Amino acid sequence: MKILIATLLFITSLSFSSWGQDKNATKYNQKLVSFYGIEYLDQLSKFNVGAYEHFNYLVSKGYSIENSEKDLSMYPDLNSVKRILSKTNSNFNIQEFQTEALVNIVSYDIQPQEKKQYFRIGETGKLLVVYSRKEITNAINK
Repeated sequence: MKILIATLLFITSLSFSSWGQDKNATKYNQKLVSFYGIEYLDQLSKFNVGAYEHFNYLVSKGYSIENSEKDLSMYPDLNSVKRILSKTNSNFNIQEFQTEALVNIVSYDIQPQEKKQYFRIGETGKLLVVYSRKEITNAINK
């Protein structure tokens, strides 16, 4: 009987524990959760709100996918077109870049810099444009 009660209490505590994590998972952008995890985001949102806001903006509005149409002159601040590298392997999933909603920018080795950055998306004729730190900060502060 004691074993049965202990087992039921254990199962109940697991249920409440996972319910709390599910609740937190919905308060964060799912792109951030899939890469960083809930525990890291809990800490970041408590102790470094500015960094959390930056990451949250970055994954939702910190970039765009544009048609390059092989005429790069329409990008006056273009220094170079770079190769996209994943943080977890050397390749990227080109299917992910068919629409902005699928792109998880934090899973790639891309950090906003002083100027916009441009990345050619394979042979699709599209560019991934990552906005500058200043543009992201100004947008967050509006």
